Amino acid sequence: MASPDVPANPEIIIGVLPIMAQAPAAQVSQQLNAVANWFSAVSQHRCHLSFTILPAILPQRPISYFAIAGGMGPPPQNSQSLVRAALDQLEPESLGKLAQVQSHLLAIATGPIKPHTWHLLGGGKWLGQKVWCNRYAIIQPDASLGTIAHELGHLLFNWPDLIWEKRLADECLMAWGALGTYGKQPSPPCGPLRVQMGWCDTVYLHPSDPVIKLTFSKVGLFRWHQIEWLIEYRSEPRPRLLLYRSHGKNPGTHPKILGRIFLEKEDFGKSVVGLVASHLRKTVREHSNCKFNARRAFQPL
Repeated sequence: MASPDVPANPEIIIGVLPIMAQAPAAQVSQQLNAVANWFSAVSQHRCHLSFTILPAILPQRPISYFAIAGGMGPPPQNSQSLVRAALDQLEPESLGKLAQVQSHLLAIATGPIKPHTWHLLGGGKWLGQKVWCNRYAIIQPDASLGTIAHELGHLLFNWPDLIWEKRLADECLMAWGALGTYGKQPSPPCGPLRVQMGWCDTVYLHPSDPVIKLTFSKVGLFRWHQIEWLIEYRSEPRPRLLLYRSHGKNPGTHPKILGRIFLEKEDFGKSVVGLVASHLRKTVREHSNCKFNARRAFQPL
């Protein structure tokens, strides 16, 4: 499967705008460095993030004024107006730095602001150098690694929030996986999102291919009636296979997880396709309203 036109080793520089009375504590920089290392690891070192911290700005109005519904209320009492007010107070030199990093903006605000990613009103903020700032992510200074990674997934890669079945939602950063171990050990992006970004390789599976052929960096692919099924292997905390169906040509367009198969030691030599087909047949038996035909699904074209 062809990956999208994403550079193999993109360097993404993010401007960090502290909306507070003074520069953020050293722990904030340490957390941002941890986020950069985490993205490097889950991308197989194909994505590199760095952060440029801008001068701290404190708007004339208290931050609580902008915090209706956690900052997601109607303007002018929301984060859109807060970030715009902070940008308007930046010196030209700082605006130039933000323009140089292609306007990737992460705001850090004290007060009752909930983490989210949004767009600026009025078409954005002109930064100079033919660059506009149109979108931003906003977090609190004590945001967890998972929270920051989730919001950067929105901001940098346009990943959607994934509404998955509760028992499976912990398998992806963009579902509930950001909360893993209280946000300190978030789940990686799911296989379809990593394939979309070119962060892992794909291998076409034949009915006889064993589980051992898959690794975290190599996602299995099986095509059926022009539909691509992705099979991802995860080793921690317990070996398992994750099954996805991607809609449309882009595997990362709202991927849907269809199942999870926990593996025993003897399963590693078995056929991946056989294990998945068996799992789906069981699902069909247990859910009479399931319209999926497991027998047909895994017949090669």
